[in-house]
This record gives sequence, structure tokens and C-alpha cells, in this order.
Amino acid sequence: MSTNKTQHYHLNQWEAEDKVLRAEFNQDNAKLDSALAQAAQERAELRSAIPKIVTGTYQGNGAASQTIPLGFAPKAVLTMTQSGLMYSPNSSGYMFGGLALPGHSASHRYRRSISSPYEYYPGVEVTDTGFTVYETRIGEYAGVSCNSADTTYHYLAIG
Repeated sequence: MSTNKTQHYHLNQWEAEDKVLRAEFNQDNAKLDSALAQAAQERAELRSAIPKIVTGTYQGNGAASQTIPLGFAPKAVLTMTQSGLMYSPNSSGYMFGGLALPGHSASHRYRRSISSPYEYYPGVEVTDTGFTVYETRIGEYAGVSCNSADTTYHYLAIG
């Protein structure tokens, strides 16, 4: 039987005169197995709490919409043109990107006249597997241009 125990896991420590028992080894193995399983569970929980951060580019194709796959459901997506432009305030303005959250698209707010209500046009929307960008002409000097043909856009996605 062991005379001493280790400080943290209370594993057996034998002196030269101690009689070693198989039961003590089995108890120690069970303690180690339990501690390793708990440590693995804690690591898995910590790993799942770390957000995924992905950056990249996509090429606009000029279609009304284009879905960009990321392989996960992002919690936030920020898009912009290659030069960092998200909005151009010419007259009514053009939207080239923005910050989209689940349930809250990056949208262009537009009204056709001073007395008309605002209309909202999505530019970027979060999906279950990535995000969707839009291309919409609103007026002569306004629109959503998040998918213009042959235009490179940058994105930052956090999942």
C-alpha cells in the first residue's frame, strides 16, 4: 500500500518499503482517465467558443444575386469593393457593401421623392452557409452594386 499521494490528482506514491497493490494502479488509472476526459471536454468547449474569422474576395457576376459559400453560418459579414468603398453619396447614392448580421441585411435606403416613404433594398444578407450579395438599379443615380460584373469585392466573415 502506498504511503504518499501526489498533490493534485492524489495518485499513489510508493516508498521503497511499501507493498505495491494492483488496486492502487487501477484507482490511479481511473483518476487519470477521468482527468484526461474532463480536459478534452474543456478543450472542445473552448475551441467551439472561438469564432471563425474568414477573409476573402469574390468576383461580381452582374446577376441580380450571387451566394458566396463559406461552409458555416456567419454571425457577421462585412463587404466592400477592392478599394474599400461601401457607399458613394452621389445624388441618391450607390451602395457597394456593408455590414450584414443574421436577420439584418446591409441595405440601401432610398426614397423616390421627398414626400415618399423610404424603401429598403438589400445589398448583403447572411445565409446558413455564407452570404448573398445583390445587384439592383433603383433609379438613374441610385442602386445596390454589391455584385457588379467584373468587380472584385472583399469580405470579412465572423462565425
